[in-house]
Amino acid sequence: MDFLRSLKVALRSPLREPVFALAFIATLGLGIGANTAIFSVVNGVLLTELPYPESHRIVYLEQAAKKRGMDNINFSFPEIADYREQVSSLDEIVEFGDWTFNVLERGEPHRATAGLVTSNFFDVLGMRPLFGRTLRPEDRSEGAAPVAVLTYEYWQRVFAGDEGVLGQPLNLTSKIATIVGVLEPGAHYASSARNQDFYANYSTNDHYSSATMEDDRKHRMTDVFARLAPDATLEEAKADLNRALSNLKRDYPDDYPEALGLAIEVTPWKERLVGRARTTLTLLLGAAAFVLVIACANVANLTLARALRRDKELAVRAAMGAGSARLRFHLFLESLVLSLFGAGAGLLLARGLLDALRAYTARFTHRTGEIAIDGGVLAFTLVVAVATAVALSLVPGLVPAKRLASTLAAGASRATASGARRVLQRALVVSQLAVSFVLLVGAGLLVRTLWNLHAVDPGYDLEQVLSVETPAFGAFPGEESLRFSRGAVDGIGAIPSVEAVALTQTAPLAEGQRIPIEITVEGVAADPQETTVPALFETVTPGYFDTLGVEMVHGRAFGDGDDGEGDRVAILNQSAARHYFGDSVPVGRRISYAFPGGFAFGDNTLRLVGVAADTRLSSIDQAGQHVLYLPEAQSFPAQTVLIRTQGDPRPITPQVIETLRALDPNRPLEHVFTLAEVRDESLAPQRLNAMLFMIFAALALVIAAVGVAAVLMFTVQARRRELGIRAALGAAPGRLLTLVVRDGGAMAVIGLAIGCAGALALTRFLQRLLYEVQPLDAVTFFAVGLVLLLVAVGASLIPGRLATRTAPAEVLYSD
Repeated sequence: MDFLRSLKVALRSPLREPVFALAFIATLGLGIGANTAIFSVVNGVLLTELPYPESHRIVYLEQAAKKRGMDNINFSFPEIADYREQVSSLDEIVEFGDWTFNVLERGEPHRATAGLVTSNFFDVLGMRPLFGRTLRPEDRSEGAAPVAVLTYEYWQRVFAGDEGVLGQPLNLTSKIATIVGVLEPGAHYASSARNQDFYANYSTNDHYSSATMEDDRKHRMTDVFARLAPDATLEEAKADLNRALSNLKRDYPDDYPEALGLAIEVTPWKERLVGRARTTLTLLLGAAAFVLVIACANVANLTLARALRRDKELAVRAAMGAGSARLRFHLFLESLVLSLFGAGAGLLLARGLLDALRAYTARFTHRTGEIAIDGGVLAFTLVVAVATAVALSLVPGLVPAKRLASTLAAGASRATASGARRVLQRALVVSQLAVSFVLLVGAGLLVRTLWNLHAVDPGYDLEQVLSVETPAFGAFPGEESLRFSRGAVDGIGAIPSVEAVALTQTAPLAEGQRIPIEITVEGVAADPQETTVPALFETVTPGYFDTLGVEMVHGRAFGDGDDGEGDRVAILNQSAARHYFGDSVPVGRRISYAFPGGFAFGDNTLRLVGVAADTRLSSIDQAGQHVLYLPEAQSFPAQTVLIRTQGDPRPITPQVIETLRALDPNRPLEHVFTLAEVRDESLAPQRLNAMLFMIFAALALVIAAVGVAAVLMFTVQARRRELGIRAALGAAPGRLLTLVVRDGGAMAVIGLAIGCAGALALTRFLQRLLYEVQPLDAVTFFAVGLVLLLVAVGASLIPGRLATRTAPAEVLYSD
């Protein structure tokens, strides 16, 4: 009965003091909302198990060429067959080829991502068809018909959920596949890079079904999953695989040279999926927790100030026999009701942030479909609310029941703040300022990083170059592909304001798979003990360097004569030329290149015709990458059009699209951006990191400023008699203002000192996210400290002005 009575009183408490309740709920709602939002991401990405049966047994295999500086060169079909036969600690070994196709059915041509797989892929990952079937063992046999299994999402998006798709053709440009099934809805995560639109057998791809793939041990381009045997561990699987690799090195020494330094690593598939996101999400969860700490400290101060106003009420309860335990329980119920309201407000805030957080998280992992406000997130929010209520209920309970009874006897009007309470109030404000300093330092370092990245000169024009992706469907540039390239250069070049046009495999800084290669100089024996630096290769058409404004340091650029009939030629960038040839001019020298593991398509001997200036090709923060440029007519299809104009290139976009459509209506046209926009898109993770930290830091700073003002306001009220006496003795208003502001500044200085220690710890974790800025950057620390000090002083001015208005006569008379 007492419980129900206390609960009713607690439920009515927000109505008795609506301003206090609103401040409590709003402040705590911000803190809990930030934590709930970030925890929903952490829960969905890092904590939730993968949606596969016995997902903890699924691992990803990586074959590293340690002496070539390559973490994973993948596997060849013959190797996979050997590991199946020799490794008993793996239950199943699954092949996966990440591929893209130009799909010509159902409206506009579009690019689709596909997984080239065999039948056991679906068994290991527990994928079942909604209708139709998945792949069968016979779909892997020689001469099998091309077949495809659609994902549910792709079926809905492209085929509008048409159940009549079974048996229908899927036009993949070079092949026609038959649709044999549609998978159940749900996440698959078959690739660590992206989601797949459909899965198909090897017959859909000429290269994957070729003799080269089947027989060449060095042709390593297949990802490999595996399922651990029931009693096997990661360490056992790794040892078994490397033991089998040693056997292969012995049996096939030409395919496994010691110069590669081959070794196999085994990683849980979940870690492979989310590894890039772990550090960032952990930091964000820590930042959100700091915001909650500040919010709780602020609410604790509010609660303490309220408790001081309620001393008489609590003293009456104590005088009537209520013990400390009963009073604390009553205060706990009041705090719990307000905390639950705050949790509800926080859930609404978190729900509104989910879409933005999914888009943010997609920059690090495509496991975003499981980010939701689910039972686990609700339980987390409830635990935070109850824990907050317990902590807050202890704040006014610092004064025991007997002391409250003596307060009543002495007169409630004398119940001013005790020394202990005043110290507690200041400690709470100091903690808010310290945590704010930590968050502001983190935000400052990330903003400096973003600024530095934007200031990097990539070595080519950004503002006046437009890029358009035009994916080709062939692995090698046939006459049709070359005709398209020539037509694009001539047609777009005729548009007014266009200065230069060229094609390349991938636009600078754009997302895309850039396969590393090994370069060998003719006549120079490689040291088998030396760790080489992998290079990137880029297919380009004549005019590429002119279009981007890249200087030729030595020799010449590619010309129309560098076709399939002439001598095979290449251009190195300065860093590669310096690495392989030192200070000598390499024009005329011969080199060769091979893909990871030593595979090459025929004779890859090339004559160097030029050296180009260095550029930032794959990432704006990576300088000195080695790059080998190849002419399209002698290499792979160039699939991105680059157009340099006299001014802003965006107004000519419709004419560019019209020209390309006329050349080949079956080619998808995607990602039409200026290179400046491509650069900005590549910096999206850094920009979002800085923005989120800035939001958390700003939120913390505002709450801390309110805390400073509130505590000093309460202090002024408690010291009205002292201030009145000072005024009566001749203290000028400015002196009284200084007295209060100095009090606020002192708390800020102590908060800064404590915050510095916390910031030193934070910067250790932030170091991986920084660019051209030291974790202990003095400018950032000084600027943040100055901002925090100014905010604290500014927050002190309001109570300071109140102190200057203290009327001595009124105070002394009332006393």
